[in-house]
Amino acid sequence: MIKRMVRAVTMATLMVLAASSYAGSCYRDAADASRVDELVLKAVIESLYEGASSRKMLIETAIERSAKHNVNPAVVLAVIHAESAFDVNALSSKGAQGLMQIMPATAKWLGLVSPFDPEANIDAGVRYLAYLQRKFDRLELVLAAYNAGEGTVRRNKGVPPYKETQEYVRKVNMLKNHYQGVVERSKASSNSARCRSASGIAAALASELKARGSTWEAVGAIFSENPDAQRRFRKRVYQNWKTELAGLGSQP
Repeated sequence: MIKRMVRAVTMATLMVLAASSYAGSCYRDAADASRVDELVLKAVIESLYEGASSRKMLIETAIERSAKHNVNPAVVLAVIHAESAFDVNALSSKGAQGLMQIMPATAKWLGLVSPFDPEANIDAGVRYLAYLQRKFDRLELVLAAYNAGEGTVRRNKGVPPYKETQEYVRKVNMLKNHYQGVVERSKASSNSARCRSASGIAAALASELKARGSTWEAVGAIFSENPDAQRRFRKRVYQNWKTELAGLGSQP
């Protein structure tokens, strides 16, 4: 039963990561050199780097979710800045919650259960922006609708004559230009740092795999001094494959 569970979890990891949009040659080269699976190596590295710093994590999450939903990540980061100044616990006097200041009714419509969970809040906010992009053909209208509501923009046939909304659109557009550079630097530095670490982590993973004979146990050994990274790794696997894992009567 345990062996079957390990195989299932390992396969789940591989299948989740196979869908990822990025699998850099540095992972492939390091994996080939150490004779470890490239996708498992990628999962380990991404989980380790995800918690490097809270602001960096939020930026990388925004970039990842923006790519998934075809939204400009610089716009997403500009909205987060304008809405909450990257305060994950932000709560407005009107009841807007979290990083992207999502109102309770909108959160319910989007299926957002934990508005103060940064990843969940960003994902919901990006999905809402993607929805508004499909409704309006200009960014200024998308931003106005995010601030004042879709119906308000339609009734006014454009950006409504509210000082708050007009200032919001101006501010986000200005911040977008700044965050475009942040996005480009983040992508470059993230990939570079991961590539520099790939060989060392691949070698350590290969050594643990040889000693333990189990991919899952080898991964656990790599995370032995970083339980937060291990939780992120397990959460990623379980969230994507909870139905299959539930069938085994357990979760990773």
